[in-house]
Amino acid sequence: MTACCDGRSPGSENPEAPCTRRAHDDRGSEVVEIVLIVPVLMLLLLLGLQLAVWGLAAHAVSLGVTEGGAVARQLSRTGSAIRTVTADVHAVAGSLVNPLSVAVRPLPGGFVAVSASGVVPSVLPGVHLHVSALSVGPVQGFRATG
Repeated sequence: MTACCDGRSPGSENPEAPCTRRAHDDRGSEVVEIVLIVPVLMLLLLLGLQLAVWGLAAHAVSLGVTEGGAVARQLSRTGSAIRTVTADVHAVAGSLVNPLSVAVRPLPGGFVAVSASGVVPSVLPGVHLHVSALSVGPVQGFRATG
């Protein structure tokens, strides 16, 4: 049982005179809880959304660079590799990675490197995330021995 403001139990002395006030008034506590909890929950929701957008963009760039690297390793097809990376990133992530920068460069020893980077749109104000990926592999082709 809860105690009344005057210390008696409700209905103990006079059953017809119920206690109308409680010792601890908690009116308005729900409003305070909502005012404090809702912004925190909204921030967590936006943080999760920002993480999901960044994850999708990172996956798209990684996939595009992997596919572009495979094309570039086929006898150093540089132009085709850049088009492949751009097409794959836009197919997976749409315009999420903007601007997308793609570079294909030959390396010593018959290797080729394909890299791409871009900026992810911001869901949270002031948060600017970047994504990048790199693929390095040997150029495939017939080589004369000896």
